[in-house]
Amino acid sequence: MTTDNITLLREYLALYGSELRTWPDAARHFWAGARRHPECAALMEAERRFERLLADRQLQLPEGGLAERIILAAQPRPPEASWATAQQRPAAIAACLALGFLLGFGVLSSTPSPLPPSQQTLSVALADDMGTLR
Repeated sequence: MTTDNITLLREYLALYGSELRTWPDAARHFWAGARRHPECAALMEAERRFERLLADRQLQLPEGGLAERIILAAQPRPPEASWATAQQRPAAIAACLALGFLLGFGVLSSTPSPLPPSQQTLSVALADDMGTLR
């Protein structure tokens, strides 16, 4: 028996199962010649055992209220506030604005020095050495 024939038998078993009455005529004709080969007979027997296992399996019914639990779990939930509740949000915005105003006012009100920071330190040190800073 060639691997092509074994592959064909596997396809027939997957499509039609082990019940030969459900097979088309061409497939039944193929099985008539293939049943003499031990590999094919073993495949057919394995398929029959598998189908018996499926038929004998006891299904457990789901608990009561399963559909209701699935529907309730799928309901959209209201979004939760990530950084503040609805009552805290206006106060937080006002505090941020006030802080921004104070920082901005402090930066804008300071007079910028014409010298870079590295030279500012040097000029202050030289002025102190000369006694001009008192």
